[in-house]
Amino acid sequence: MPEIDIDPLKPLHHLVVGALGYYSMTRPNETAFKSATDEFPEVTFKEVYDSILATANYYYNTLQLEKGDVVTISLPNTWHYVPAYIGASCVGAVVSGMNPRATSLETTYLLKDAKAKVVLTTAENVEKILGIKEDLPNLKYILYLGDLNNNITNAGKIRVIDFETVIAGPAEFNPATVPINTKTDLLSLPYSSGTTGMPKGVMITHFNFLNQLIILGTHLKDYVLPFFPQLEKQTRFQFDVQYLPFYHSYGFTGLIAKLIKGDTTVIMKEFNPDGLLRIIDEYKIPQVNLVPGLFDLICSRRSADYSLASLKSVACGGAALTPEQIEKLHERLPNLCYVLHGYGLTEASGASHMNYFKEDTPRGAVGQLLSFMKHRIVDPETQQEVGPEVVGELWIRGPTIMKGYWGNEEATKAAFAPDGFLKTGDLAKVDKQGYLYIIDRLKEVIKVNAVQVPPAEIEALLKQHPKIKDAAVIGVPHKVTGEAPRAYIVKNDDSLTVDEVNNFTQDKLSKYKQLTGGIEFVDEVLKNQTGKILRHKLKEAYLRRIQT
Repeated sequence: MPEIDIDPLKPLHHLVVGALGYYSMTRPNETAFKSATDEFPEVTFKEVYDSILATANYYYNTLQLEKGDVVTISLPNTWHYVPAYIGASCVGAVVSGMNPRATSLETTYLLKDAKAKVVLTTAENVEKILGIKEDLPNLKYILYLGDLNNNITNAGKIRVIDFETVIAGPAEFNPATVPINTKTDLLSLPYSSGTTGMPKGVMITHFNFLNQLIILGTHLKDYVLPFFPQLEKQTRFQFDVQYLPFYHSYGFTGLIAKLIKGDTTVIMKEFNPDGLLRIIDEYKIPQVNLVPGLFDLICSRRSADYSLASLKSVACGGAALTPEQIEKLHERLPNLCYVLHGYGLTEASGASHMNYFKEDTPRGAVGQLLSFMKHRIVDPETQQEVGPEVVGELWIRGPTIMKGYWGNEEATKAAFAPDGFLKTGDLAKVDKQGYLYIIDRLKEVIKVNAVQVPPAEIEALLKQHPKIKDAAVIGVPHKVTGEAPRAYIVKNDDSLTVDEVNNFTQDKLSKYKQLTGGIEFVDEVLKNQTGKILRHKLKEAYLRRIQT
C-alpha cells in the first residue's frame, strides 16, 4: 500500500486528485464507493477521479466560478459529495454544507449569509429554493440530483442544472490552474454558533484542514498503534462505512480520510442503527466512527443478531464519554482493542485533544493535547491564566484554528485573544499531567446528537408567534440525543397551549431543533440587568428540579 504524504502547503485537491490518480492507474476498476441501500451503482476509483476533473472543468469554464465563490452542498449522504467538493477546491471555490432537510427559513438564512453562488441539492428541494430566490441575490445556479417532478417555470435568472450531466462531461482540468495559498485561501465554510448568537460561517483554510489530517495521522501512528501490537500493519485495502452526515465536518473528514487511503467505502444515505450493524458484519468493517449516543445502542443489540467481531477500533467525537460507556463497549465487542475519543470543535477543524495509551486516561478526562496544539485555561473575569486543577475558560491555538467568522469582524475579534488563542467558550480544567476535563459551557450552543443548535435561532422564531411575548431556550439532558432544546415562554395571550407552540415550530425548524426537551410557561424570562438571558440559572434550576 502507498504511503500518503500530506503537504499542508499544497491544497487539498492536490492530495485527493494525486491519490485517486494513482488508484486510477493501479486499480481502475476497483470500487471506491458503494451504496448501503442501492441508491447508486458501485463507483470505481477511475470514475471518482474523472468526475472530479469533469466537475472542476464545468465549474471553471461553464459556470465561470472564481476564487472565493461559495458552493453550498445540501444533500443526503452520497458519493457525489466528493466531485462537488473537490471540484470546487480545484477552482478555488469555498464549500459550505447544509442539511438537506433544512426548512425554508433555515435555508434562506444559510444561503444568504454565505452569499452562495451555487447550491447542489436534491430534485425535491429545487422548488423550495426557487421559492425563496428573491431573498438570495447571490445565487446563480441550482445543481440537482434526482428526477424533477415538474417543469421548472419560476427559475427566473437562476439556471437549474442536472448534476449528472456535470460529472459526465470531459474529465479535463489541470488542478494547478488556479493558484492557492493554503494558509490564507478558504477551503470550507461550515456553520457554527460559536459562543453565542445565530450560526456563523467558520472560515477553514486548506492549511487548517490538511493539518487536521496530519495531526490525526501522527497521533494514530505514533501514540496509538504502537500500544496494540495485535493490530498488524494494514497490507491490503479494507471496507469502511460512513453514515455521519457529510455536510458536517466530522462526517466529511472521515469520508476523505478513507478515500485517500484507498479503502472501499459503503455509504449510508441516512443513519439506521440496525443497518449500520448489519453493514459492519457483512463487510467485516474493522473501524467505525461513533457519537456517544450510539454506544448504548450497540450494547443493547444481541450478539446473536450482530456479532461485530470484525471491529478492532472505535473513534468517538461530539461529546464526552464516561468510563462506564467504554467498559460496556469492550464487553460487547469481543475483539475491540481501543476506543479513541477526545475534544474538538468546528472552529478547530476537528479535534484538539485525544486520549493517549501510554497510561489509563483519568476518569472524566477527555484526553491530552494533540501534537502541534497548545492550550490555556483562563479566568473568564480577569482574562488571566490559572494554574492546574483550577476551572476557567479553555483557549486553544494551533495550525488547525479557523481564520475567523465569515463576514463578521466583531464575532471574530471577540473569539480570539490578542496572541491568537481561540476562546472556546467551554469551562474546563487541566490537571498536573496535562489531562483536560470539560466542566461546563460558557457558550450557549445546545448539542443534539453532536449537532449544534443555537438557542437564539429558536428564540427568534418563537417570538414571531403573536401569542408569545418572550422566550428563552436551553439545552437539557436527554438519554437518547445527549441534549434537547427546552423553551421557557412568556405568554402574550393566556389561551396559548403547548400544542400550538409545537405546531408553530414543526415546519419552521429541522427535526433535531424541535422542543423535545419540553415547553414551560413562565411569568418572565430570567435575565441580568443588561437584558441577557441567564441560561445557566435556568439550567441549574431545571437540573435541581429533576434530581428531586
